Amino acid sequence: AVLQFFINRISKEKDDARQDDFEAVPFSFYKLAEPLSKIPETAANVLREQYDGGYGMFIYRGAKLLKNIFPQFNADLEKALVQIAHRNTKDDLLFVMAILRNYEGQPFIHGVCRELVKILPEDDELLSEVRVILQSTGVVHGTHGFAEAFARKIGEIEYWLNDTDPKIKAFTEKYIHGLKLQIDA
Repeated sequence: AVLQFFINRISKEKDDARQDDFEAVPFSFYKLAEPLSKIPETAANVLREQYDGGYGMFIYRGAKLLKNIFPQFNADLEKALVQIAHRNTKDDLLFVMAILRNYEGQPFIHGVCRELVKILPEDDELLSEVRVILQSTGVVHGTHGFAEAFARKIGEIEYWLNDTDPKIKAFTEKYIHGLKLQIDA
């Protein structure tokens, strides 16, 4: 019922022309996340039913709602997202990616990202979105903030180079190469 309440608010926000003064999903939850976090599979599947293909807006609406419920990933949420990704439709994959976009590239999303790399063909355009998800940093500080953040990103993912799956290894090599170019720039 609580999830449906927020889904109704999201629908109202989409339909309402006065979007400046109404936010369907609060910035964060204070006590509400605790009880909702006990139903990760239900929460993920209910929100998946709401995904209408509007990837960009869903990141800030439905996906943000799931992130508010799960500020940190847990194994049950990861399992639910992997199950949705394995349905292997473009909308299922984009739904999972929209969820991941809200986590600013934190290492705890790597398991789901690896599954996406395994599922997608090596030349699939959606792999560039996986790179963006992994590369996200949130706020950086200082003169060399991005360079330092990208160097940290390399350190966090280097172990993927030892993966026995050639797709994971090839993706990782390309991803690290791109990060190194950005550090140099």
